[in-house]
Amino acid sequence: MFSLKTCFCVLHFVLLWVSTLASEKGTSFQLQEHNLPMPVDVINVKSTDNSDKHKKWTGRYLPDRSHEENYGSISRIVTENEDFAVIEPMHIVPEQKKSMVTMGSMDINSTCDDGKTNLTRDWDGSFYNYTCMLSDTLPISDIQPLLDRDLVPKYYVANHVCMKESISYNHDIPSFGSHRPAWARYGEYKFLPKQRWLHNLEHGSVVMLYHPCTHPVLVQRMRAVLKSCLFRHIITPYNLVPEDRPIVLVTWGNRLYMNDVDTKLAIDYIKKYANHAKETTARDGQYDHLLIEPAELISPDDINICPTPHKRKNRI
Repeated sequence: MFSLKTCFCVLHFVLLWVSTLASEKGTSFQLQEHNLPMPVDVINVKSTDNSDKHKKWTGRYLPDRSHEENYGSISRIVTENEDFAVIEPMHIVPEQKKSMVTMGSMDINSTCDDGKTNLTRDWDGSFYNYTCMLSDTLPISDIQPLLDRDLVPKYYVANHVCMKESISYNHDIPSFGSHRPAWARYGEYKFLPKQRWLHNLEHGSVVMLYHPCTHPVLVQRMRAVLKSCLFRHIITPYNLVPEDRPIVLVTWGNRLYMNDVDTKLAIDYIKKYANHAKETTARDGQYDHLLIEPAELISPDDINICPTPHKRKNRI
């Protein structure tokens, strides 16, 4: 018979085996009850079929720039005549086209702009715009001239805006932008609003702006240079001209700020930038409110800009 000691050892091994088996079952049950939650970024992710992942891509690498059905075509046709430039959308139904007012069809009349009606829209007639409010004449100190150029897009076409609407600019001295259909007659003015002389710039003219407090001698020197260079010029005081450079020559897309009159620099600037605008008609304008002295012809159609001194009618 087995001894008591042997029976005790057998019983001990049986109990140890049962305990181990129960422990394994409990652990398995516990893991099933505490499954970790699925990460948020993979919840409801659809299975992906990668069987064709090495198949050659036949689609586009870049998205469409726009949807024509939502935005219309961005293509445009640009046409020009002597005085106006017209932009016409390519896809316009006849009914829409009749209601559109283009620059080419915007006649100069009292309905839109005749250069005489509703002029207070651009200027209220205040003497502040052309009167000196400083105790000293300008310039005060010697400062080098400054050439400021605007980047005008190659196919940019300025809008012609009727007098029933106001025009605002993001620069005190704009060199391009929307303007009135009736441009100014060339010459010197007591005051001329920028909404007018901007159209003259578009025709290749040179506009001389001077601060009202500029020394009269400097004004006369610059006036003489400009008047002797070309017919298409505008001269007007303007209180928003910087005091440190009180004389500014403006052409289409360019501004030359001067503290003093450098005759050679001014002539070089005029020769380079005058008559180089979107339109180059030499016809005189219609607006002449507060015109002091009309411009005189220097050469036919300003072909010869800034002729030699012995050929000038207006000498310095």
